[in-house]
Amino acid sequence: FEYKDEKSNNHQYTLVDAALVVNVPRNVDAAMASCMTRLYTTAFQAIQLGLSDMHDRYGLNQLSGKSLLVQDGDTELGRALIEL
Repeated sequence: FEYKDEKSNNHQYTLVDAALVVNVPRNVDAAMASCMTRLYTTAFQAIQLGLSDMHDRYGLNQLSGKSLLVQDGDTELGRALIEL
């Protein structure tokens, strides 16, 4: 995938660690894939920032046995929160 935008400072190529890269199915275009990444990152960070104990952040079971209220669960962000 190569993105060219003559009006911005976006770079044509970016070097990242291969462990951080996810394969995108061929039937999903690059624009949709980038939106999904941003959406799920927003949902994940919203959950982490809502935790009061800093030691629980980013743990595998930080929400185990706890309740979470998701308002507007029919939106894209709401669905991402529910799925996570």
